[in-house]
Amino acid sequence: MTGYAKLEEKDISKLKECEDKMNVVLLAVEKEPKVADLSAEALKTIQNVESEIGVKLVAYE
Repeated sequence: MTGYAKLEEKDISKLKECEDKMNVVLLAVEKEPKVADLSAEALKTIQNVESEIGVKLVAYE
């Protein structure tokens, strides 16, 4: 399973600087993520959560 990278404050500052400069959002992970292969039922569950909380989600293994 992919986990969020544990970063020091100085590293987070560098990421935020890069995000601002390039107008992107960066996600720091510990290893290369693999998009999860989900069933139609699981996708519907995720879509329901997206609708409820007003965000877009990406599922990684």
